[in-house]
Amino acid sequence: MDKLKRFFKARGMAPALTAFAGFLVIYTAFGIINPMVFSSNNIMNLLRSMSKYLLIGIGQSYVLITGNIDLSIGSVVGMSAMISATLMSKGMFVLLAILVTIGIILLVIGLILAILGHTGHAYAGRRHWF
Repeated sequence: MDKLKRFFKARGMAPALTAFAGFLVIYTAFGIINPMVFSSNNIMNLLRSMSKYLLIGIGQSYVLITGNIDLSIGSVVGMSAMISATLMSKGMFVLLAILVTIGIILLVIGLILAILGHTGHAYAGRRHWF
């Protein structure tokens, strides 16, 4: 019981629990309005559509845990989608376009952004790193 109390009093737990409770209320309300919300097809569709945001969130969490901040993730995701779609529309196989996008383009862009972020050139106005 003591561990449970400590869990609920942890920093940042109240907003997370409030958001989760709000999600449950909204999900239940829509489920009462339309029972198809609780179907396995709908749940799988929701999980499938949220997976990309989950992967982006996990990657951003690693950046934040290390004490850094990276606001370019949205533009990099958009650019990678554009590059892979362009490659596919030019006739490249889907798997090859994905591998080229991840293997070459995103690694190069990630390396450039990491170097700029580490040296401080990407942050306007900050001249000193302590």
